[in-house]
Amino acid sequence: MLFQFFSVLHFLLAPSAQVEKDFERFLSSEEAQAEIQPVRFDSLLFDSCLFHATNEIRYQKGKSTFKFNKELYCAAEGHAQEMTRYNHFSHTGRNGSSSFDRIKDCDGNFSTTAENIAKFYPFDMDYKRSYYPVWKPSWYEYRYTGSKELIPLTTYANFARMVVEAWYNSKGHRQNLMDEAYTHVACVGRISPNAMRTEGLPSVMLVQNFGEK
Repeated sequence: MLFQFFSVLHFLLAPSAQVEKDFERFLSSEEAQAEIQPVRFDSLLFDSCLFHATNEIRYQKGKSTFKFNKELYCAAEGHAQEMTRYNHFSHTGRNGSSSFDRIKDCDGNFSTTAENIAKFYPFDMDYKRSYYPVWKPSWYEYRYTGSKELIPLTTYANFARMVVEAWYNSKGHRQNLMDEAYTHVACVGRISPNAMRTEGLPSVMLVQNFGEK
């Protein structure tokens, strides 16, 4: 819990521009390199990894890095939680809200905003292969059909990088990710309820909010 607290505190107290290699140190830390245990998914740790993985790819592509913003985080977290709770995957909230509306409701003050969303499984898996569940004493594990190989776990850092890479490889998402007009970002991932206790693979709903000041 202390790591989570100081991780988020780091964002709130960060200087106006992130230290260039800050993402490198964070993503190589022991905490970020821990394997994700979906039944005990550490949301704050993952959010931190997703923020740093976002800045990592910005830096690699010669762009300025983002600053964290708590109002963007408030809006992203609320939307990720709603999508997770109701299995509602959309930029439009169940009440008809847009991402701009949600950011404004969190007291965000930006001239322009944008949002990326995604839904992925927190495993090191081949999405083209089918799988089946196997019940163990307390939860399911998942194996590939045919080979019966166990679908392996992944780390918080690797999962965050995979998500950011997927956004980067999608034209519309990449446009938001690389747009230098945006100065601030917040990233959130929330795992499906009863992870590993249903026959379907647990998924993570992801929201990335951008703002221009």
